[in-house]
Amino acid sequence: PDHPDTVLTSLAYCEEFMKESSMPFFTVTADMQLFKIATHIKWSEPERWKHLLLQPGGMHTLMSFIGCIGKLMKGSGLEEILASTFSGVRGMLNGKAWTKAMRGFRMVAAALLSQYLTAGKNSVEELETELEMVRSNPTGWLWIDCFLKPTILIHLFVCAEREGDWLLHMYCLRRMLPSFFASGHWNYARYICWH
Repeated sequence: PDHPDTVLTSLAYCEEFMKESSMPFFTVTADMQLFKIATHIKWSEPERWKHLLLQPGGMHTLMSFIGCIGKLMKGSGLEEILASTFSGVRGMLNGKAWTKAMRGFRMVAAALLSQYLTAGKNSVEELETELEMVRSNPTGWLWIDCFLKPTILIHLFVCAEREGDWLLHMYCLRRMLPSFFASGHWNYARYICWH
């Protein structure tokens, strides 16, 4: 199914269905490989495909983003922390075991924030002040910018996907872009910019 002719045939079928159903546009969600091919097809005939809305698949985007976190946090001790509780840490950090990674990342993030949460502080401003203080240290900067904030972003992204919240979806993708670039996930970095 990842051959350009097959993708073109599928898009043409969707286009025909759209016309028969009097739909103003149609959305196609695909993994990155098919998304790339469909994007190139759309670019080749922009007038014909102006009603086609392409969207990268949420699960594959999430898996790649978790892989970004794993790559950026390599050698930081995250692998050892996760290995104390989970087996298959390599799969977690490369994004393949993404559900287990989400659970593990949430546990580590809760442990990192436990002192703040038990201190009775509950405002966003107090949390931001605390995080900025920790970011002044290079290790704190790594853990906050490359782990804690992306972990929160993962959960926001899943919430956007489950609830169909388009604005939150686009917000999350925009915030994911620096991690895709920094970790060398070029296909996601390049094509999500176009999305």
